[in-house]
Amino acid sequence: MAVPRVFVSSTFYDLRHVRSILASFVTSLGFETILSERGQIPYLPEQPLDESCYKEARSADIFLLIIGGRYGSERSESSTSSQDNGIPSPERSSVTKTEFDEAYSLGIPMYIAVEKAVLGEYHTFSKNRNVKVNYAHVDDQRVFNFIEHVLSKRVNNPIFPFDHPSEIEGWLRMQWAGLFRDSLITRRETARIRSVEEGIRELTEVNATLQRYLEVIVRSVASSRFDPAEIIGTENARLSDVRTENALLKSNLFMHFMRDHLVPFDVLYPILKMSSSVKAFAEKLRSCILAGSGRVRCGMLDKYVENDNPQNSFVRDLTEVFNIVHGHRFVTTVTSTTTTSTPMNDAVQEGGGTSSSSSR
Repeated sequence: MAVPRVFVSSTFYDLRHVRSILASFVTSLGFETILSERGQIPYLPEQPLDESCYKEARSADIFLLIIGGRYGSERSESSTSSQDNGIPSPERSSVTKTEFDEAYSLGIPMYIAVEKAVLGEYHTFSKNRNVKVNYAHVDDQRVFNFIEHVLSKRVNNPIFPFDHPSEIEGWLRMQWAGLFRDSLITRRETARIRSVEEGIRELTEVNATLQRYLEVIVRSVASSRFDPAEIIGTENARLSDVRTENALLKSNLFMHFMRDHLVPFDVLYPILKMSSSVKAFAEKLRSCILAGSGRVRCGMLDKYVENDNPQNSFVRDLTEVFNIVHGHRFVTTVTSTTTTSTPMNDAVQEGGGTSSSSSR
């Protein structure tokens, strides 16, 4: 039976007793530990030793980081796992920091324990950055940079100060119990969502059937007073707008404009519909904001209008928002015998984006 694999990352010589105690604790829970000193990391002869550590860190289910007073060995010169190749030695990442970055990049649950004395000296360091201090519990100020790097993460960076390994055991016991309970809740919610999705699929089919019935009825009772094609086309357009609005409300950038910069929906949506390209949308939005419909700074929009580089993350998000509308804009033509849908917008490519109608 598969069991959770816990990667224990730290410097070795100063924390070997902590690693040993925590390894026994992890094993007592029925989990598998990954420790380099116990031969649990397979090394490849054609690669530097630390590369194998990074590979195992990426394959772990849980990442346990212990930070003490030693910075530890620097990552190998030929390593390709991190992005600091060519950086001078004083700024080069340690093996432990690189293990952390590799695991964090994959969203592996992180648990970070820091010696209390080291954490205390970090607070002193953070208030005296330009003062040369000989710290009693830290051999390299890059330890403080590492702690700061961990703290800078927005999520998945819980830090627990400790004096004795038993304190870490108690903390991990509670944390992993909570993680297990959350997993059970997620399983239940997934089952409920699956049931709801099945019901939605059935309702969708029922709705399609009712729509076909309605079209037949409308055509059969049509008179000179109204056009059945116009009625059906109007309703299809309305439903398309509802679907588009729902998709927009799931867009992070669209919600960012509404929530953080107070640009209302009834301003953003018409601008999107009227714009023939992503650049035109950016220009119209910028003009609207400058006119007072919101309080966002226009710096990013200015940069986009000047140079719509598709590699820019803001440009990609802006293009995605634009394509939500123009990737779904179809005009439905109803005749006496057939109903056809044709793309209404051919200008998506003009803004540097690609049409998303095939993927949505």
